[in-house]
Amino acid sequence: MDIQSLITDFTNLLPPSAIVFWTTVVVVLSVIVHIVFGFGVYLDVLGLRKEGRRIFFVTPGIWFFATLIGGVFVAGVYWVLHHSRLNPSIELQQIKNDEQDTQIEV
Repeated sequence: MDIQSLITDFTNLLPPSAIVFWTTVVVVLSVIVHIVFGFGVYLDVLGLRKEGRRIFFVTPGIWFFATLIGGVFVAGVYWVLHHSRLNPSIELQQIKNDEQDTQIEV
């Protein structure tokens, strides 16, 4: 069986309207996720600026647009640069304090 026949068989499983519908759903959800992550990164950059911490590489607006385009991957890169131990300005004690602040009390 060749690839062309597999593609033909797969596309015949669903009517074209269903393929268009589900493609549209995936695209819309992806756009929503990119926008939410973009605003999250932007607000976090502004918060870091208020704290007087260094913002790496680019301005908050560029981080926002990069996250809009790159989505979760760029948001992950942002987190690694600004919130992980790979950032030399973050001390181990600060990470322990942040973990204690985020624990839920029962």
